[in-house]
Amino acid sequence: MEQNTMRKIRKTCRSATGEIRRPRIRPNLFATLGVALLALAAPTAAQACNVSTGGQSQPFAGRGDTSQYVLMPGTTFDTGANAWSMKDATVTGNLPPLAFNGSTDAQSLQISPAGSATSPPVCVSSATPTFRFFSLGASGLTRLNVQLLWNDEFGVPHVTPVGSLSGAGSWQASHALRLGAALPLRRPGSTLSIRIRFQSVGTSPTAIDQIYIDPYSRDTQRQSAE
Repeated sequence: MEQNTMRKIRKTCRSATGEIRRPRIRPNLFATLGVALLALAAPTAAQACNVSTGGQSQPFAGRGDTSQYVLMPGTTFDTGANAWSMKDATVTGNLPPLAFNGSTDAQSLQISPAGSATSPPVCVSSATPTFRFFSLGASGLTRLNVQLLWNDEFGVPHVTPVGSLSGAGSWQASHALRLGAALPLRRPGSTLSIRIRFQSVGTSPTAIDQIYIDPYSRDTQRQSAE
């Protein structure tokens, strides 16, 4: 009985040419399982806030970027930086003023070497993919690292690096750094309250001023015109 069963199995495994056919596992099955596992492993942002899109302007039009931007509250530093968390950083009016689009901003946030400054919370979504800001640092002596601080739906904190800028010796506009585009905002309508941290690296202080959020653009590769 067992011998007859084995003959039938061997017979069904042979092709018309006599070759042994080995059962194949479909690669699509592995791909499907892989995607499912990644979705489970990746953190998910929670819906937490309302995105502001009011007060739009074109602050970088003179630098070849004609997109509309929204000024992030509390980033002109005209009244200080009370809502910011700072380590070896301070608001000062002793640096060269930031001049652009016919206006001048005398106050800025200066960060000492190895110091940091973390913004107050701001609400973002997939509709606010990027942001830009102005920075000042000595050429060849400074670097400004930029990170996003956020918590997932389980309250677990995360740090997402989004850029590192070298000093140019004068005020410069950053290129478009990822904001909502860097976060796991996969669900339609998902929003997230995040903070932006700036860390100064090098032997000379750096300064930042006026952070602008792009509420519509999907282009994360725009560069500022020098």
